[in-house]
Amino acid sequence: MNKMPILNFPTKIKEIDFGSGTRNTPEFKGFMRTVHGDFKKMKNAGIITDYKVKTGHFYFYVFITANDENKSVYYLSVSDVRHFSPDSILIRRTKDYKDYTGGMGNNYIALGDTFLDELILFLLMNSTKTFN
Repeated sequence: MNKMPILNFPTKIKEIDFGSGTRNTPEFKGFMRTVHGDFKKMKNAGIITDYKVKTGHFYFYVFITANDENKSVYYLSVSDVRHFSPDSILIRRTKDYKDYTGGMGNNYIALGDTFLDELILFLLMNSTKTFN
């Protein structure tokens, strides 16, 4: 693993007024560029080996592949950024990048300065579990 990256989206999500409308606002689109950049930093640092970010109407989700021997896949989700309490992000283990239901139950990781540490700990704790 390379040097730990500094992530911006876990704190930035709490600071932005995303506005509202029938289309995603420029503020949301700019925020999503930050999200993409942060996951790219995690990949470059060797924390994850792959990721796929998808956006909807003011929400986003990400599939990541952990850098573990099983290449475990996880689903992370943030519901409507205009209305939800940006305190945590949903995460669960999945079979692949098409599995939206998962098999290991929902967990949450706090958004903020400790997000990356908590994510790495979560990945380490779940890397040895087999997916049913």
